[in-house]
Amino acid sequence: MIVMAEELHKITPEELMKLYSDKSSFVLLAFSYLHDRDVAEDIFQESVLYILENRDTITVANARWYFSRVILNKCLYYLRQSSNRARIRDNIRDSAIMAENISILSDTASDMAAFNADLSGCLEQCRRELPPLAYNIFIDAKIKGLSYKDIAEAHNVTQRRVATEMQRALVVFRRVFKDYWFLFLVVFCKG
Repeated sequence: MIVMAEELHKITPEELMKLYSDKSSFVLLAFSYLHDRDVAEDIFQESVLYILENRDTITVANARWYFSRVILNKCLYYLRQSSNRARIRDNIRDSAIMAENISILSDTASDMAAFNADLSGCLEQCRRELPPLAYNIFIDAKIKGLSYKDIAEAHNVTQRRVATEMQRALVVFRRVFKDYWFLFLVVFCKG
């Protein structure tokens, strides 16, 4: 199994700007748990502020993945707080929905090792199914964030070939990551 080891680094202003420019994806991520657009927007803003305030102490391998986790943790905190308020008001119907979302988020937080193993397995399956060029081009574009021009130069192919290999890889990645469709959209289909 191939494990991609990215170097830990502090989140750069450029990475933060990229994250901020993809606001709609992250708001959608929060909204999928909170079912409230305004609160989802607030969670996004709070997450950006958290990163800004703590950028000197945070080291990450993948800023996008880390930012997604910050948003999910803030959603979990919000849902727990809302659940407590709903219980006080005896709002059983809303509490049941929030409890389900808390359970989903808590399971996600506690099962990260299994989840990471699943993702590694999915990446390995994609690597086995794809020609090496298509897999490497996809990783260069979606994980490393390289432009098609840079990828074409690195692999000594045309930009058109890069686009063709990306299409080939996307078909396989979508199929393999079907159980993680939302994560796939957020992480692999950015920008």
